[in-house]
Amino acid sequence: MVNSLNPWWLLLTSIPFSLSGGNVVLFTGAYSFIKDTSSPIDASLCLGTLVGSLSSSYLIVHMGYSYVLIFTATVNVITYLFVKIWIIESLSGAEQGRAGSLFNCSHLKDMLKGCFKHRPNKGRNIIILMAIIKLVLITVQVGWSYLEYLYLRNKLNWSLRVYTTYSAVSTITAFFGAFLGVMVIERLLRIGDITFVMIALTTAIIDYMIKAFATQWWQIYLSIFVSPFKGLPLPLINSYVSKFLPEEDIAKVFALLCAMESVAQIIAPIIFNSLYSSTLSVFPGAIYILSAVMNVICLVMLIQVVSKVSSQEFGTETREIKLLYGRHCEDFYNRTQKVEKLRRYFANHEINQTLQFKIIKENE
Repeated sequence: MVNSLNPWWLLLTSIPFSLSGGNVVLFTGAYSFIKDTSSPIDASLCLGTLVGSLSSSYLIVHMGYSYVLIFTATVNVITYLFVKIWIIESLSGAEQGRAGSLFNCSHLKDMLKGCFKHRPNKGRNIIILMAIIKLVLITVQVGWSYLEYLYLRNKLNWSLRVYTTYSAVSTITAFFGAFLGVMVIERLLRIGDITFVMIALTTAIIDYMIKAFATQWWQIYLSIFVSPFKGLPLPLINSYVSKFLPEEDIAKVFALLCAMESVAQIIAPIIFNSLYSSTLSVFPGAIYILSAVMNVICLVMLIQVVSKVSSQEFGTETREIKLLYGRHCEDFYNRTQKVEKLRRYFANHEINQTLQFKIIKENE
């Protein structure tokens, strides 16, 4: 009976999910909760992706698509029950909304106002640039990921299981790359979020160029190890944005960033599928060339972000820092508030790391 259903019935299943906000609401809530309750992103997220990559092809072969979908629905029910029973609201004094409040236009107006209002230190321009960067990066990520198996099957005659093994190795590398990048390299070398994003994008460009011109299987695997930090730009951008925003605006800006993700998932197949079908007989690696070019565009925009952050002279920065932690800080009620505001200020300014450390230590 299931096999006899028209494939168009699958579209009906997406209607309730879309009307409730879809991935925009899901990831906005997840990002905000993580920001409220923890600093690093839990490594089990990557581990879950790894298990899924290793088991996906075997589940489809032995169970079929229908039972895989049933299994996925069961996991979603378990996830819902876990969130409902064990996850505690991270906001103190949060009001319980009604079902009708989902369609309240004032929420949209409030979000747009919070995202695009004038902010000191060119904060509004930085938010806009970050939203565009996320749009471009997710377009790239979604675009080539949909076509990678077709590309490798066409060019190197890979089977689904060979590709699944490659995908699992790629996920393992990304997992350890994320761990080493955030937990070790970024902390020990005191590299800022934006600087690390630029490094990751540079290695991703090399990765795409290798895949575009690859003729042997080992070259595809080489591209994995060239860019172990390729999965870090998106979470690091979220981390950077959350550091300089006030608490009341974090969820609003995250909603905008997640909306960019949804838009990217719509336009990515249109752009990349059209390019792949047009260049399949001539140069199928054109999708990776496009990915590299779009990453270069993101690098240029990140340079603009850095220039906006560091445009003020050192003397002006020093004077503003003194205002933050000196005798003019009557609005700081205790040392915890003072240090938190200092950290947000530093996240929005390229200031010498030694000076940052000294000032934080003086106020802790």
